[in-house]
Amino acid sequence: MILHAVSSKLTGFEDDGQPASGLVGFAKMAPALLLAVLVSAAVQQSTYALVPVFGASYGLAEAVLASLVMALSLGNILLQIPLGLLAERFGGRAMIIVCALATSACAALLPLLIMTPLIWWCCW
Repeated sequence: MILHAVSSKLTGFEDDGQPASGLVGFAKMAPALLLAVLVSAAVQQSTYALVPVFGASYGLAEAVLASLVMALSLGNILLQIPLGLLAERFGGRAMIIVCALATSACAALLPLLIMTPLIWWCCW
């Protein structure tokens, strides 16, 4: 009851009496956000799955492959706040484009860098 009284006074939280329409309603409300999340999740999961396979084909040791996957995870964790701050400063669309370009560049450079120490910067 208190939550309803507070939320009805906030802009964007008006209760029109209609039940939430679930995922389809949210998809209609924020399609770009859902597409960005879908693409990001697909890239992340395929990277986690395929970097060890790719590295193994170059003869990298299992410990190095595990470390590469850990570096990917660490980069995902540690870069959340700096990328979020940059998105607030320069806009979300600009940051999505920059992140997409950086991801594409790293993917293109992967065969050239896989056997060099520069691969660690590429994984971040």
